Amino acid sequence: MGQMPESDDHRLLAEFVRDRSETAFTELVRRYAGLVHSTAFRFCGNPHHAEEITQSVFVILARKAETLSPRVVVSGWLYQTARLTAANFVKGEMRRRRREQEAVMQSNLLETGTTDWGKIAPLLDDAMGALGETDRNAVLLRYFENRTSSEIGVALRMNEETARKRVNRALDKLRHFFVKRGVTVTSVALSGAISANSVQPISAFMVKSISAIALAKGATASTSTLTLIKGALKIMAWTKAKTAIVIGVVAVLTAGTTMVVIQMQSPLLDAYLKDTELNDISNAPPMVAIQPTHFNKFNPKAAPPLGTLIGKTDGTREIGRNISLSLAILEAYGSPDPSRSLYPQGLIRFYYPTSSSDLIYRTVYPKALDRIYVDYLVTVPDRPHERFQAEIKRKFGWTAHVEMRETDVLLLKVKRPNAPGLTPADDSSCQDWSAKHPQKTGIQEHNVTASRFAENIEDMFTKPVIDRTGLNGNYDFITGPFGSASLNQVFDDQLGLELVATNMPMQMLVVEKAK
Repeated sequence: MGQMPESDDHRLLAEFVRDRSETAFTELVRRYAGLVHSTAFRFCGNPHHAEEITQSVFVILARKAETLSPRVVVSGWLYQTARLTAANFVKGEMRRRRREQEAVMQSNLLETGTTDWGKIAPLLDDAMGALGETDRNAVLLRYFENRTSSEIGVALRMNEETARKRVNRALDKLRHFFVKRGVTVTSVALSGAISANSVQPISAFMVKSISAIALAKGATASTSTLTLIKGALKIMAWTKAKTAIVIGVVAVLTAGTTMVVIQMQSPLLDAYLKDTELNDISNAPPMVAIQPTHFNKFNPKAAPPLGTLIGKTDGTREIGRNISLSLAILEAYGSPDPSRSLYPQGLIRFYYPTSSSDLIYRTVYPKALDRIYVDYLVTVPDRPHERFQAEIKRKFGWTAHVEMRETDVLLLKVKRPNAPGLTPADDSSCQDWSAKHPQKTGIQEHNVTASRFAENIEDMFTKPVIDRTGLNGNYDFITGPFGSASLNQVFDDQLGLELVATNMPMQMLVVEKAK
């Protein structure tokens, strides 16, 4: 075959970087566009979307060509970039899931009579993703590109016999992946199906179109393609950062037991904490970390920007950026009252520097903690709150416990049952209800219990509010603009409610210096 394809790939890349050679880059597109497009199509099942993903991958190649190491297997790099970009596209679209992909692949590919391929295709790229880089490259070179063992050895910098064994072991790992998922296939059938079907040729017109957009480094690409490129570059950066993770394990003695706390200082952690667009933490590796916020460190006298806190629905994952340390402690320990809960998980909550969570009024803590701002990430699945507490103690020296304390409170009671602003809730969605009540000032609470309403108004009165209305079920609470009226007057006139001040013992979260 003359010059080894892998060294030739790097020669073409070098020509492109050195001379901006369109001919060299177009040749790379011609060689590998089929590989990239076929990979993309297996993910999205849509030729148009697959073409957009393919364009994005080659734009990324054009942008990153001068940074690729000579040791990189170009086809392997393109395949992995295609896999990450396509996965990000499908996830962002939220329109296609693996089950739908399987149906598409069955209808499109089984027509050719390749029964094994119809079962293999929907799982192939997940299986490839589960392989290590060297194994994945070995399979790509052998079965996607039909290279010889000698050529594989050159590309992977190993002798021919070692390359052959590497391919066989990697193929066996793939086969086991499929078997575990109910697809029984022999190694011969698997290798044959991949070799025959994994890469489909594309037209010369598509090669020309992809090359033109890539050579312009995306300048002529559509908005959707540019968005896809941006997302793919972020994922590639985070994926690369994972290899640089340094994990320290610290044994913390808690209640007579040894608890392992994962501490992480890495480019990956920085990416999550600093990138305000990175709110999906579902795939973040297990970690717990808290550190002084970076958002205002270059100008300590300036008011910090808007803080955000994002929680996962299962309560095991949470990220906070530019959050006061007092709020971070409250998130770690939760409400001191077991009957109450923190804000619903899974929502993005925004905190301005001057405001606090309602539950902060059931917390006794040094007010200086309101002036300390932190970023944190908690993604450990096992006892996340305990581990977050341990990390706060280790890093900042604060702990908390629950105890009964006498405190000033407000009792929420019904004064006039038929007030216009308090009505039983209907079953309309929040969106439909908001459309009927477009007013932006005053109180607007839809389909909440009286006890939840009491929680929500603690910020308005800066002290604990306890529900004593006796109201059952869910209600709508609506007022007009306050104007010059006092809060108590608004509650009385429009909601038919009153707030009675008293002093009583309550469960309070007491924050103190660790001993």
